[in-house]
Formats: sequence, C-alpha cells, structure tokens
Amino acid sequence: MRYWAVEHVSLMLIALAMVHVGRSRSRKGATSAAKHRSAAIFYTLALAAILAAIPWPFLPQGRPLLPGSELGSTLASCTSVAWGAASGKPANREHR
Repeated sequence: MRYWAVEHVSLMLIALAMVHVGRSRSRKGATSAAKHRSAAIFYTLALAAILAAIPWPFLPQGRPLLPGSELGSTLASCTSVAWGAASGKPANREHR
C-alpha cells in the first residue's frame, strides 16, 4: 500500500513538474538549439520518472502486463518468486 500512497504519486508529481519546467525553459531559451536541448533534458528526466513509477511485473509491487490473461499472471508469478516476494508457496521445499 505504501507504493501507491507515496512512491507512485510522488514520482508522477515529480514528472509533472519536470515537464512543466522543461516547457517553460524551452520557451525562454536564447537560441533554437538551447530551447531544444532544455526541452529534451527535462522531458527525458520526466519520462524516466514515469517509467520508474510504473508497477512493472518484475518488481515486488508489480502487476501483470495483461490483467486477466494467463500470460500476465504467469509472468508476474515467475518474477515475484525471482525477487523473493511472497508467492504463497514455500521456496525450495517439497510439498508435504
């Protein structure tokens, strides 16, 4: 729950701020090259923040890529075990 309440919201707000700063700085650039460079830097940083805020399936808080499909749930369960998340099954033990 902490991920959704703190990390996801914070990173999305940071990305929004970076897009806003990039847009305003690109309008105030002295030359065309400076405008494009400023926009590219801030938009790339915003994209990185957005990609970091997505709950990818290979992360502990991840969700399947395709909700409700066999592929999405299989991928999520395989990666959650690899990351050591609780999968409901004992790891490296025989079932009794």
